[in-house]
Amino acid sequence: VATPVQSAVNVAPAGATVYVEKDTYTENVTINTSLTLAGLWQGNENPADRPTIEGTITINAINVWLHGLVVDATGNAFGIIVNADNATISNSQIENAGVGVAAATEANIHVDNADGVTIDNNTIQESPLGDGVRLDNATNATVTNNIIDKHGYSSLGPNFAGVMVINGDGNETIQNNNITDNMIGVAEIGTPGGVTAEGNYFDGNDV
Repeated sequence: VATPVQSAVNVAPAGATVYVEKDTYTENVTINTSLTLAGLWQGNENPADRPTIEGTITINAINVWLHGLVVDATGNAFGIIVNADNATISNSQIENAGVGVAAATEANIHVDNADGVTIDNNTIQESPLGDGVRLDNATNATVTNNIIDKHGYSSLGPNFAGVMVINGDGNETIQNNNITDNMIGVAEIGTPGGVTAEGNYFDGNDV
């Protein structure tokens, strides 16, 4: 099975930009090199026309930037998994993660034990069995200017949130997001001092 995005990522040197042409790519992509993965589209075009990756993107290298992509995680527990520091996810649409296999950990974006991750100006939506953004043991995370919509609305799952913070460091920035129609808007567990959420718009969340 051809995996053109993964093949391009595999040969890219550190610091390179891998451009993804407008098309639909059914593959999982793992990034083990510090690089930029960018969708080729114009800002005045319909965001739905961005290149689409049907699968999961896993970031294992520091200083990775993803932008201008649609990640459709239908049939997968996660849309984007971040396992490394200083990743940036921006101007993208991440949707449809969560299949009930990993139960309480599934999410459209899952940040796991990483520092300095920025999630900015994305549409993150439609995960009945998962969180929108899940920060697990993450430090200095920034979640800003996103639309975070429709997470955890299945009666089959545990309590999911638009933004879920687990064992954070209290330095999370959750600001200027539209957080709507989720089971819980923003939730935290085990974070010293709690989480500060400022300038967000909340509507239609159960909690």
